[in-house]
Amino acid sequence: MPPTLTRSQINRLGERLRRSEPPSEDDIRALQDLRAEYFAPMNAVQQILRERLGLSSTSRLKTDTTILEKLRRDRTRLATMQDIAGVRIWGNYSLDEQTTMGERIAETFPVAEIDDLRPHPHFGYRAIHVIVHSDGFPVEIQLRTQRQQRWAETAEKFADRFGRGIRYGAALTFVDSDGEPVREDADPLRLLMKIAVDIAKFEADLEDVQAQRRRISDQRAEMQAFRSQIAPLPPEKSKEGQNLAANSERILDEHQSALDRRESILAELGDLFETTLATLATISEAIESDER
Repeated sequence: MPPTLTRSQINRLGERLRRSEPPSEDDIRALQDLRAEYFAPMNAVQQILRERLGLSSTSRLKTDTTILEKLRRDRTRLATMQDIAGVRIWGNYSLDEQTTMGERIAETFPVAEIDDLRPHPHFGYRAIHVIVHSDGFPVEIQLRTQRQQRWAETAEKFADRFGRGIRYGAALTFVDSDGEPVREDADPLRLLMKIAVDIAKFEADLEDVQAQRRRISDQRAEMQAFRSQIAPLPPEKSKEGQNLAANSERILDEHQSALDRRESILAELGDLFETTLATLATISEAIESDER
């Protein structure tokens, strides 16, 4: 069922909510009614993802408060706000698999738009968003890798404790138990933003390792085909080719070993990210901000 209100009525409601402090009870009720209408389209999107693509997901509707905050912060028109309904998918994807999955999701819906936030993160947040439409309502599908998800969860804990403004670049000064500002290198929010950059580099390195493994596999196949071609030749004619193939395979073996070592280091680094994010979430509970 399409929205009860027309686009112009929704936008007029948004303008009243933006300008009024506090908004009238009638406008709050109208916003709550509108918000509730997103529930069925959001569930329909989840059902399509599950039945057609085999993807499990979680979902949420923006609260009245976060909708009001966005109207006032971003000057967004209410009828064009794309993330009132959000569906979230995450998994142990590579960057290439994440891209492919985003394209598959977009192809599943008649109207869809891909917003790739990875090249230009939003204050550390990285993901692929696919905005689809169901019964005239936009639904934002958030597609994240496992570590993008872990970072976002930690950032949410920071926002819950210190205010949602930190998700949009608000600066905070953290103080210790004596009320003194913490050192810059111990500022948990600064560390969280640095980890976002490090995770992006880490995932790019993983993607490079996988790409190089595919190239080695292709080159081994080419070498095997070359050996098959020269096998029928007399020994005196095939010897040079066999030596060339042996040298090439030795180089490939060395490259493979180097990739194995690099991948092992990256695995340890991935574990370190998990530990660091968990530690940051714990530290955020023990530190105060002078903004609160």
